[in-house]
Amino acid sequence: MKSRRYIRNIALPILLVLALAQCSGTVPEPGEKAPGYYLDEEAPAHSLRTAQRVQKGWFSFGNPDAIRDYLRLFALITSEEAARRNRAYLVKEKWHSDLIKGLDQALVWGRGMRADPRRAYDLSKVYRDRGTQLPRPFVASALLTLAARGGLPVARFDWARDRLDEDGD
Repeated sequence: MKSRRYIRNIALPILLVLALAQCSGTVPEPGEKAPGYYLDEEAPAHSLRTAQRVQKGWFSFGNPDAIRDYLRLFALITSEEAARRNRAYLVKEKWHSDLIKGLDQALVWGRGMRADPRRAYDLSKVYRDRGTQLPRPFVASALLTLAARGGLPVARFDWARDRLDEDGD
């Protein structure tokens, strides 16, 4: 009985004060970001994080061009505004300069693909024929979608055919 009173009156308030002291300064004010916390639109895109992991040697799926392909995939599926935000994040977080340089090259490449749907369609066939190693099928699909949106009739047909399953549904 005496020990319960001791815990309730002395130990619990001390633990509470220690816990509050340890947390002080880490709780953000309203409208302020906690350190290391980013909103979804500020965090890097999945393909950029994967390119970073490949660059660090975590995995490459046996594809020596995987970094370039992931950066190209990012350039194809991301808007210009989101690409600028993601690039600013990479610079701010001091990602490897080769990744940032590769991202810049991929963004220029992506603009070229958007400007020329025929070239995007031809390159989608090259990516599709080069194999099934990741991220090649995703880049091929993104290029085909881009060409179809560009109004190329053959690309629209191939895009629709790719969406069919084996049963024709």
